Amino acid sequence: MNVPLWPLAGLFLAISVSAHAADAAAVYSKGGTNPAAMACATCHGAEGEGMAAAGFPRLAGLSANYMRKQLADFASGARANPIMQPIAAALSHEEADAVSTMLADKPQPQVERIDRTALVDGPGESLALSGAWDRNIPECVACHGPSGTGVGDAFPPLAGLLPDWLLQLHRAHHERAPDGRRVSVGLVRLANIEPLIELAQALFAQGASEGMRLHLCVYHSRHPLALRSAIERQLDGLLRRHDPQGLLAHPLVRGVLAEHQETDQVFVVLASPVAEVGRDHDYDWAVVEPSSMRSLIQLAGRVRRHRPGACTEPNLYLLARNLKGLLGQAVAFEKPGFESEEWRLASHDLHELLCEAEWGSIDAAPRILARQVLQPANSLVDLEHARLRALMLGEGLPATRFGVPHWWQTPAWLSGNLQREQRFRQGVEQRTYALVPAEDDERLLFCREESDGEWTAVSNLLDDLPLTMGPRVQAWGAADYRDELNALAERFGLPLAVCGKRFGQVQLAERDAVQGWSWHPLLGFKRRC
Repeated sequence: MNVPLWPLAGLFLAISVSAHAADAAAVYSKGGTNPAAMACATCHGAEGEGMAAAGFPRLAGLSANYMRKQLADFASGARANPIMQPIAAALSHEEADAVSTMLADKPQPQVERIDRTALVDGPGESLALSGAWDRNIPECVACHGPSGTGVGDAFPPLAGLLPDWLLQLHRAHHERAPDGRRVSVGLVRLANIEPLIELAQALFAQGASEGMRLHLCVYHSRHPLALRSAIERQLDGLLRRHDPQGLLAHPLVRGVLAEHQETDQVFVVLASPVAEVGRDHDYDWAVVEPSSMRSLIQLAGRVRRHRPGACTEPNLYLLARNLKGLLGQAVAFEKPGFESEEWRLASHDLHELLCEAEWGSIDAAPRILARQVLQPANSLVDLEHARLRALMLGEGLPATRFGVPHWWQTPAWLSGNLQREQRFRQGVEQRTYALVPAEDDERLLFCREESDGEWTAVSNLLDDLPLTMGPRVQAWGAADYRDELNALAERFGLPLAVCGKRFGQVQLAERDAVQGWSWHPLLGFKRRC
């Protein structure tokens, strides 16, 4: 599969401009008088909507003066880009001006306006609304305006791009309904649950453009057991695609096509790394935040998993940086990932950590065939091999002093020290909570299981997680929590409260016991800010 790297940090403008100075439409769609000035539409779409699957941004609706400035900077070399520099240099002044003016007149996506006075909720919003002044990073909204809508000629809009990218991937990889409408199921995988929920909230609120309906499912480990099981049943039914007609024949898809008339029906699973393993799922396309080469290989195995034949268009979109790297964290590819304080990477940009052979067509070869000389500080692949060698063979840094050889080459395991030093799944201690139906009304009580097996109501630690629904967007995959509990209570002959304590459980980090949690049945549990 072809896998473009999406430059998450620092959006770039890549305008391909063309001929006939007075005819902007011809310049944009056919090319310039100089043959080196290729047609803009080749990369940026017929209407300037961009081509997300190839990494080319939307130009429609940008400021004309802003685009003229970028073209001039590309041409002079003030802004470096090996694709755009020769194209911009081949344009005449009149051609650049005509195309910039035409694109500026095109509509841009409408988004909910959120400014810096909004409550900051999570690292993404913190960076956007408050900045990180300890690292001299100003807030994004200071220059790019409320919700990234853009300000004047100098600061272009950043908001509204992700739905465009999803739509581009969808249009390249979909199933055709009998009436010609397009249906696809894609995966957006983030490394951690907190930013995943924030992204889901933003996509729900933003909605979808005309002619597109967005169906969102939020899938991670912080749902009550009954709801997570219901989500997985829906995913299993839709994504086991051994039958070529299985997707369009599925009752969910048939119902959506009967109820909604939009041409593009885009089903998206917003998932944590739980989507990578253990389930026989087959997606049409994916957008991936990187954490390790192993996770990329596992996830790539869930794109076109059951369908033979060549794929000529990119169907897995790989972010060049993860969120931790974007926020400037010294150790970014960890939890999940192999980077640590002892095993640091020199860069967090995949352009520098992976060669094109490793990301251009993802398969298991990099995990099987190690280089003769490893460079773990400069390669995501070599880091994994080096860490495993240190653990399994005792090679490498002092941090691996309790490696596997101690277990089978010495009697050290008899002392108990190895077990204490290497606890199974060691990490932040978690406690068991549950949503338990109250006996006398319709409330759900947030309860915590104590060490003696008794349950204590701690509803003061839980509040509602807000969710706004924009136009042409809806949830899928989720179920009604009470309906699920009622069905389980009838099936097993148990009181509803007992079912809540047994099937409404969720494991939450102990460190957040005082801070508390927010919950929405479609989004799951999120740390309360």
